[in-house]
Amino acid sequence: MSTLISERRVRRRDSAAVEPSRLQLETMILGTYHEMPGLTLDMEDAARLFGLKPTTCQIVLGDLLRKGVLRRGHAGMIQKA
Repeated sequence: MSTLISERRVRRRDSAAVEPSRLQLETMILGTYHEMPGLTLDMEDAARLFGLKPTTCQIVLGDLLRKGVLRRGHAGMIQKA
């Protein structure tokens, strides 16, 4: 009798997508700012660029602003500190 190994999905097809960890998000965001000198974004554009829900983006960017890694520039645009 042969043993069959079934392929199992980690997530069901109809399950909600799980966002990356906070550390992964911060690393991705800071990497993008590093790779694109002079990048300035408002919150809406940042959420779209990073592929995040607006609330998640606001929380993560808010933390990076409080840490002083990012800063608010002209007209409230977010840029690298």
